[in-house]
Amino acid sequence: MNTINEYREPLELPERVIQDLERIKDLGYVNMYSKNQLLATCIKLGYYSTAIWISDNFYLYLKEMEKEFESSP
Repeated sequence: MNTINEYREPLELPERVIQDLERIKDLGYVNMYSKNQLLATCIKLGYYSTAIWISDNFYLYLKEMEKEFESSP
């Protein structure tokens, strides 16, 4: 039996959010699973639209992070 998730489109983060998150990840000191750290860093770096997106869509962001690790060797 197929599940609903098999028919859903893959979640996609906006390109700008991906770019900003990659820059934050490259800093090396931000816990990428901490909403508070991500938001504080976004604001500190002037990534206001990314901060808003993370604030509104943190669950979706975590699902994308989970998929990234599932597909990594």
